[in-house]
Order: sequence, then structure tokens, then C-alpha cells
Amino acid sequence: MEVLGRFVRTIVRRKTIDNKTLKDSRLKRGLNIFDLVGIGVGGSLGIGVYVIITHVVKHQTGPSTVLSVLFAGVAALLSAICYAEFAMRLPRAGASYLYTYAVLGELCAFTVGWTMVLEHIIGAAAAAKAWSQYLNVLMNGTVNRYFEEQLHWSLGPRASDSPDVVACALVIVALSIVIVDVKVSAVVSCIFTFLNGLVILCLMCVGFFHVRHENWTDPPGFFPYGFSGVVSGAGTLFVAFSGVEVVASSTEDTKEPLKVTVSAIFTTLAVCFATYFGVTCALTLAYPWNKLTDEVALPLAFEARNIGGSKYVIGVGGLCGLIASTLGCLFAVPRILYAMSNDKIISKCLGHNPICKRNTGISCFGVAFGGIVSAAFATCFCLEVLIEIMAIGTLLSFSMVSLCVLCQRYQPGHIGLYQEYDSMDDSRYMQCTEFVYDLPYTSGSYSTDTPPRLKTRPPQNVCDGTESQPLTGGVQRGMTYQKMDSVVKTTPSGSMSSLFQIPSDIPLEPTSRTLRTASIALVVYIVSCLVLALFVKLAGCYVTNVSWWALVVILCCAISLVTTTILITKQPQNQTRLIYRAPYVPFVPLTSLLLNIFMMTSLSYAVWMRFSVWLLLGIFLYFVHGYHSSAEQDVDDQEVVLYAIGEQDES
Repeated sequence: MEVLGRFVRTIVRRKTIDNKTLKDSRLKRGLNIFDLVGIGVGGSLGIGVYVIITHVVKHQTGPSTVLSVLFAGVAALLSAICYAEFAMRLPRAGASYLYTYAVLGELCAFTVGWTMVLEHIIGAAAAAKAWSQYLNVLMNGTVNRYFEEQLHWSLGPRASDSPDVVACALVIVALSIVIVDVKVSAVVSCIFTFLNGLVILCLMCVGFFHVRHENWTDPPGFFPYGFSGVVSGAGTLFVAFSGVEVVASSTEDTKEPLKVTVSAIFTTLAVCFATYFGVTCALTLAYPWNKLTDEVALPLAFEARNIGGSKYVIGVGGLCGLIASTLGCLFAVPRILYAMSNDKIISKCLGHNPICKRNTGISCFGVAFGGIVSAAFATCFCLEVLIEIMAIGTLLSFSMVSLCVLCQRYQPGHIGLYQEYDSMDDSRYMQCTEFVYDLPYTSGSYSTDTPPRLKTRPPQNVCDGTESQPLTGGVQRGMTYQKMDSVVKTTPSGSMSSLFQIPSDIPLEPTSRTLRTASIALVVYIVSCLVLALFVKLAGCYVTNVSWWALVVILCCAISLVTTTILITKQPQNQTRLIYRAPYVPFVPLTSLLLNIFMMTSLSYAVWMRFSVWLLLGIFLYFVHGYHSSAEQDVDDQEVVLYAIGEQDES
């Protein structure tokens, strides 16, 4: 049992955060908000418009893809809110990997980091593969014909008919740009994204001038694949919002991350959503969805409407957008590897190398690893396989960030940067919980007739810090903060509905007891989401036929979701004033988890099988290297030594 206990403690150990060094960076800070938006939008817009949308319209959803875009956009917005909070708490490379390590533990973090690496590697491969197809169409099929004649092979039904040399070459070119300098990568990405944006704007305008409503109403109608197709399409489309993650991973490369990262995240999301929605409407209204080709569907669809020059204009836009997507995906991979190597759960050479330090601060080996694996995928596999695998990584990492916000908000301690104020008299500012409002309590309720009195809390809650800085780190244990006006709002006499009032016997700050209650409720909520999503997927026909037992199962899951949500809401939240605080917690992250789980369960079994192979490989590598070499293992060893020395001194 002792060995098992040590094993469990090891895989759930959390990263030690030194807040005093959070604003330091070994990477070259050269990005501004325009660079961040360019990288974020460019990393997802090209592959989203020219690859994923046409694939979803053709194979998964049909005209109702517009609803899939709305579904995925809402889910991405909720997750982006959670990303924004943690990007301000922990402005370091690694994004969801780092956030998970700090909140949920080492094995979960490694799983997320390893999945993020796969997501961006596959994204670069898919973008390069699509770029090769667009070039082939612009050259009237001569490129593919030549390589099929010279280098034909047979690797299986899911592989290319011949090695895609063009896609491999594009990955290598993009790799060399990423290695050169972070600013060069950003500028090149912004240029191609701008050109791509002009083409997309023209595409939407032309599409709306050639609208045929019959394309939405003719049989099989607006929902050819049913509601399950809408959810499945949203799951595949969700990867088109991965630019949010690219922005969050680039905070160490940013000149002023605490000022511009949140704006860059929401700008990236807004631009991507507006573009996807407009392109989807224009495409499905202008051309019959069931006549789209499997490859390079967008320019060929507009050419079929006899729009002169559309094939070449949209084709050039596709080339520009897909170059930016390849750069954006390859840009993110070494930063994730850099964060993981800092924690020593992967080899140090993947994160640090003096050759690249002068220009970027990241390892050439890390960049090369992402580029070589991506080039191999682009060379060997067909585009459809790559598209299907991408979605899982994005959904998993976004879900973990939402989970981190929930867990951290109901924990007594605090992780990351927070805001402290110079003026203790400003009522808008957060102050130490040494002083709290004491409302008169009579007849089972708080009285609002008698003015509240200011009362001193017990000494253990008195803040130890005396310095005031605009942004500070190093929260000491026992130090808690609270908004003075939020105490009144969370009491039973506040404006909140009685359904979500905090009972009088529950403290206004989280404790181990309230954390345990919130954790149990959260686990039940997630299990209920999984049961509901799987039931709708596997027994959807019984639901549509209104079978009584199916309705009972759905009703039980719904009651469980509502009950656990109310229970979580009744627990006190950590009142530390953050640089950016996600609003409407726990409703935002809980809804995000629900939507993401529905989209994950909608993906095919084959996708999960392929993803499981990559995941098992990563877990194997973790137990071979990271389990024993983690930086947190050194911290644990030091604590054991200090404990042993203390015992010797006492004896």
C-alpha cells in the first residue's frame, strides 16, 4: 500500500509556481498584439476555411453546417474565457499543459501536453497536404500525375497513393522560417493572413450574390445527417478555433503579455467565427452541398457556377492561408515542448539548445521534431485521416482549461499572478480579509435596515504582506483577499436568487470542506455529462422515437446536472482579485465542459483508436523518463531530506 500511495502521489503532484519569476522569460519577447492576432488567426483560418468547412459540409452535416459553426463558436467562446483567466494567472509558454500541471497534477498535464503536440503537428501536416492539393489544381493536375507515375506506392486505404513531396517540402520551408526568428515568423504569417483575408472577403461577397435557397431546402433538406450530424460537425470544426491556444502559448514571446493577451485571444476568436460563419453560409447557399468534390472543393464549386477566374483567385487565397496555418501550427509545437522540457518530463534537448537561443530562445531540436513528424504525416497519410485526428486534441486541451478554472476557483489557495492595490480607501479595490462586513442576522435572515458594521476577522486570516505593487507574485500561505462589496452580494440578503444563495453556515472563503464538496459535485457532473452524451449517441433512435425509458434516462441525467450545478454554486469562491477573472463561474466552465464532452463523444471510434495509440506511446514515455526525472521529483527529494534533518535535530 505504501508503494501504491507513493505512485499516486507522484502522478498527481502539482507544479511549484514561483510567482516572482512568472514575468521573466528565456524566450525573445518581440510580439505585439497585431503579431499575436496574426499568428492566432493565421494558424487556424486557412485550414478552417479551405479544408475543414468543406469536409464537414460534404461528409458530416450538409447545409446545417451553419448551426455546427454556431455550436462550435459558442463552445470555443466559453473555453476562451477560461483561457484568458489562466493566461493572466500564468503568462508562460505551454498554455493548457502548464495550467493543468499547476492545478490537476503531473500525469494529466503530460497527457494534455502530449495531445497538444499531436494536435499542432497534425494541423501543420493537414495544412501542408491541402496546400499541395491546391497547387495541383492550379496546375491542372500535373503535379499529382507526375509523382503518381514516378513514385507510386500502396501503403493501405488510408494512405496517399504516392509520397506527397510537395507537402513535405512546404513543411521544411515553414520549419526554416520558424527557426530563423520569432518576429520573422509573425510577420510572414501576418502577410499571408492579410492576403488570405482579402480573398475570403471576395469569396463571401460573390457567394451571397449567387444565392439559391433551394440548396438549403431541396431533399434531403437542411438536416441531411440529423442533429447528430450537427454535433459531429461541430466537433470537427472546433479545431478551427485552435488559434486561441496558439495565442495563449505565445505569452513568453510577447512584449507586454499582461496587457495584450486577453484582447488577442478574443479578437482571434471573433475573426475566426465571423469568417467561418460567412464562408459556410456563402458556400452552402451558392452551391449544392452534395456536389462538392472531396479535394479542393471551394474553388471548384465557384468555378462550377461559371464565375470567371474564381478558381485561380480562391486557389491563390488558399495557398496563402494554408502557408499561414502551417507556420502557426509549427510555431506552437516547440513552445509546448519548451514548457515540458523545463519541467524535465521530456528530454531537455527538446526545449533548450544554445544554437537557437540567440534568435528565439527555443531548441532547434524541438522545432525539428515537430517539423519532421509533421512532414512524415503529410507525406504518407491522406487528408481525411489527418482532419479527423486533429479535433480530439483541441477538445481535450480546451476542456482541461475549463476544468482548471473550476478547480482553482473553489480552492483555498491561489496560483499565479493577482492584483494588489495602492489605495486601501478605494471601494473598488480588493482588500485583505482582516476586515469584513458584519450584517445583523435576525429571524433567520440578514437585515438590510440596519447598516453593516465593519468587523475584524480572527488573526489567522490577517494578511502578512504590506507592500503594494500593481502586479505581484508570491502569495504566502494564509494570505487571502476579498472584494469588500462582494461579501454583501453573496449573503442571503443580496441580489442573487435564493436558489443560489450561500447558506449561513458556509464560510465566505473556500476551505478544505467546501473544496471537497465542490470536487465531488464536479465529478458527478462530468460523469453525468458522459452518460448523457454517450446515451444520445448510442441510443439516439430511441430518443427521437420518444421511448419512455429513454426519456427517463435523459431526465435523470438532467436532474443530476442541475443538482450538481446548484451544489457547486453554493460553495464559496476564492475572492482573490485577478488581472482577468472569468465571469459567471461556475456556469461558463460547466457549460463549456458539457458542450465539449458532447462533441468529443460524437467523433468516430476509428478516430479514438488512432488517438489512443499516440496517447499510449506518450504515457509509456512518461513512465520511462518523466516519472523519474521530473523537476518536481527534485523538490520532493529536498523536502524528504529537510524532514529527515528536522527529525534528527529533534531527537
